[in-house]
Amino acid sequence: MWRAGRADEPVWRIRVGGVGARCAAEAAQALLHDGARALLCWGVAGGLQSHLAPGAIFVADRVADPGGVEPVDADACSRLLDVLREAGLPIVSGGLWSSPHAVTEVSAKRELALAGWAAVDMESAAVARVARMAGVPFAAIRAISDPAERALPSAATHLLRPDGRVRVMALLALLLRGPEAWRALGGMRRDFAAACAGLRQVSGVVPLSWTA
Repeated sequence: MWRAGRADEPVWRIRVGGVGARCAAEAAQALLHDGARALLCWGVAGGLQSHLAPGAIFVADRVADPGGVEPVDADACSRLLDVLREAGLPIVSGGLWSSPHAVTEVSAKRELALAGWAAVDMESAAVARVARMAGVPFAAIRAISDPAERALPSAATHLLRPDGRVRVMALLALLLRGPEAWRALGGMRRDFAAACAGLRQVSGVVPLSWTA
């Protein structure tokens, strides 16, 4: 998540929220306490539609979770799309679902796609809710990490701590499952690397161009 600064400060500040809604909301509230005038949720998401390949850049035009739909600032979303497209980056916009748990099965992704969602994460709706309650603009940029047709190993949901660090013992336990698990982890690694590459491209454009 990024914070728009005052005219005499750097335009952007970052706070790493960690995994899940609670961590994201706490990070957003800390940014507001620090004087935030807008919140931009930034990171990776799972693709729910076949045209969203790993590395695709996704700008949410609406977000929701089981608690309801949360507003995305239409002007901020439009300006972000304009800036990124002017830079020649391939951008997709659509609905972003924030799940309370990791969505790992292809069948579960398909159900969300049929409900009209294009991508899934675990944090954006929580940040949007904090922004709404504070009366500040909200937007979300995500890079697709796992595509709609790729299932994630169920054990992969236990690999990360809430702060985003890897649980070493859980990783070792998954590796001990053998070649199938190795291939799954290799695919996840490639997809995540593509997502990170997409975010690096965006980071070279947005901080210089988007203000609250």
